[in-house]
Amino acid sequence: MKLNILLFLCLLGMKYHKLEYSIVTLGPIKPDKDNIVRTGLDVLLEDYPSYLKGKRIGLITNQTGISRNNQKNYQLFQSNPDIFLKTIFAPEHGFHGEASAGAKVDYDSINKIGTEIISLYGKNRKPSDQMLEDLDLIIYDIQDVGARFYTYISTLGMVMEAAGEKGIDVMVLDRPNPIGGEIIEGAILDTSYKSFVGYYPIPVRYALTVGELAQMAVEEGWLEFGPPTLTIVKMDGWKRKMFFDDTNLPWIPPSPNIPDLETAIIYPGMCLYEATNVSEGRGTAKPFKQIGAPWMNYDIAKEMKGLGIQG
Repeated sequence: MKLNILLFLCLLGMKYHKLEYSIVTLGPIKPDKDNIVRTGLDVLLEDYPSYLKGKRIGLITNQTGISRNNQKNYQLFQSNPDIFLKTIFAPEHGFHGEASAGAKVDYDSINKIGTEIISLYGKNRKPSDQMLEDLDLIIYDIQDVGARFYTYISTLGMVMEAAGEKGIDVMVLDRPNPIGGEIIEGAILDTSYKSFVGYYPIPVRYALTVGELAQMAVEEGWLEFGPPTLTIVKMDGWKRKMFFDDTNLPWIPPSPNIPDLETAIIYPGMCLYEATNVSEGRGTAKPFKQIGAPWMNYDIAKEMKGLGIQG
């Protein structure tokens, strides 16, 4: 169903913690006139080239952290003499998107990019004080898929809490919600079941960009701590009705089992099969596009079609 985003904000208008914070939004200074979508990364580097000067930066990213010209964010930072990229933090699936679901990655002996990489899906899912030592700013730049149980947004929440405890500012470089910003579906999470695959009281398909979600999490008090200053670098040219293929941005699979946009669209529903004794197709050429089990010796699709269920 379609809901106005303001109605969504009202539905979720519950407060858990009183946080002291400030929120800064950086919008495009010179909007593109050719209806080209620029991500927060593009806007930051093209419109605010000196904004990061003199700051010691930790970057949360993976293989999806690219510019509209398909350049890697960390390489753009490394090549800029005004930017000191001290540490990279990698979420689930690893810095290169190479790890399967649940697999732990350690970069101590395989790092060849010239900047320290710390996995936030190994011994620590929340960065320790030592990991954040000497950082002035933590930047989050990852392409999400728009489903509540996709763990990149949980990593964002944990990092914002750790940054708040340490007094470090956080910046989120906004990116499109690939399945659009208008359709909201699924039940809202009961926070008594809060976990790494459900960190916020939001629907399964929540129709927010990651920047909007970060802002909402801080403003609604969903976090134990919030960063002193949360900066959202907004996109240029993105509209709520857009799916990812409307943006003309390069598609990079956000994880091994979300190879294309079609999979991302069906993922919020099909991933629910993970809680059953039915395989959702991980490890096959069509993850989440097919289900099966050894005991399923009948055509379930044909049976369901005969029930006349709408949709």
